[in-house]
Amino acid sequence: MVTLTLRLPNGKRKYFRGETREEVEQKRDEFQKLIDKGFRLGDTCKVSDLANTWLADERVRVRDTTYIYLESLVRNTILPYLGTKKVTEVKPTMIKAMVRDLSQKYSRSSQRGIITTLRSIFDLAIEDELLPHNPVTKSITAIGPVAEEKEPLSDAQMVTLLEAAKGRCIYPFVLLGLNTGLRRGELLGLMWSDIDFKNGVLTVSRTVARSVDRRVGVLVDDLKTHSAYRSIPLSPAVLEELREMQRNSNSVFVVSLRKGGMMTLARADAEWGKLQKKLDFHVNPHLMRHTRITKWIEQGLSPKEVQYLAGHSSPNTTLSIYTHYRFEDCFEGMKNKIQALG
Repeated sequence: MVTLTLRLPNGKRKYFRGETREEVEQKRDEFQKLIDKGFRLGDTCKVSDLANTWLADERVRVRDTTYIYLESLVRNTILPYLGTKKVTEVKPTMIKAMVRDLSQKYSRSSQRGIITTLRSIFDLAIEDELLPHNPVTKSITAIGPVAEEKEPLSDAQMVTLLEAAKGRCIYPFVLLGLNTGLRRGELLGLMWSDIDFKNGVLTVSRTVARSVDRRVGVLVDDLKTHSAYRSIPLSPAVLEELREMQRNSNSVFVVSLRKGGMMTLARADAEWGKLQKKLDFHVNPHLMRHTRITKWIEQGLSPKEVQYLAGHSSPNTTLSIYTHYRFEDCFEGMKNKIQALG
């Protein structure tokens, strides 16, 4: 083992170790070059300080709802692991250990969001010359089992879900979720004025997004993407049910509390929990959306039509669902053709 030292500008010594003298000299010389360039390698800035600075920058750059998501992600996943570390102390191995731990309770998709955010935070350290390289290297990726593919609800399950919701304030949420594929916040933000009963069309122009307290939610008309603003045709049967609901409603909201107030995110979660207890199969609000998108595909709508109705900003999201279910529909036919050829 070879050891060499380098005297730092603050008078302290830094030690470099390796198997060969050539390897250690290279480490020492690279470090000296960074000092010569003015990098503040002895800086005492902690990850929590860097993260708070990054959040302050994001606060004025992104939508309120996006900021709430980012702040929650930083506070709940990154800072508990790295917050007290000096920025210069953080190594890829530390981050990989953090991801391994988080993989026990977070999906691959959520992990990717955490990794991307952390990489962006350390980009700020590079800009401020606190670090020469980003410790969130390309080798740091989401781990754990791939999420099981969601199976859409069967026709029988859809009927059971509707029957279980009848008589409850959550019923309009379920009815429209199964028939329009709206996102949870879009369903909660829907007003009677958004439904054109004459032409049989529902317009999506607002949503209930998470607020600072994260559970109540706030009504916003600044949707995340332009494609989220859309109009969805309604069937005569659904329109008739909605007309009857409106006659008995004392609220401007389609999905509301019994006294007419907006149903909050927390209340929607509570009502859904009660509903789930009446069912012998698992379902969540997003599965209603997934089921409706699948139904549109089965009914022969084109990928572009499905993308518009679902409010997908990227055609790739639509195509991944479309291609899978089209393949399943066609597989039996393909098998018969191939087997017929001998």
